[in-house]
Amino acid sequence: MFLRDSSDTQRTLFGTDEKVSRNLQDDQIHCENKNGLNGETVDQYVWDTVVEVLKKSHLFKDVIKLDVMDTQSKKKSDTELKQLNTQIRHTEKEISKMNKVIGDLSSVKLLGEGDENIDITIQSLTEKRNELRMKVV
Repeated sequence: MFLRDSSDTQRTLFGTDEKVSRNLQDDQIHCENKNGLNGETVDQYVWDTVVEVLKKSHLFKDVIKLDVMDTQSKKKSDTELKQLNTQIRHTEKEISKMNKVIGDLSSVKLLGEGDENIDITIQSLTEKRNELRMKVV
């Protein structure tokens, strides 16, 4: 494969033709590699250079750090959401139990079977239930 320059002197690409290389001027570099470039060696050199540049790049490290932190914070948020949902279900069950107890105590009071502390107990349970409702909301 040949290139022609403006002075009509033939040059070689990758130094493939010895006859043509004699026509090169003295200040031009002639490649003695008869087979061309070794693709694997060039690929490895380019890859090593890219890796070294990326290792030294603070911007690239920051982008990776933000991506990893975002992924971790999403996992953490999902975990926290599950915990909160569990707490809400637990609190709603407690409220339901308190409603049942308050209802039972009110029935006992209406039947006149309870003592004088039943009003205090109902009031206390009602306040506790309202606190739990505020916690859920």
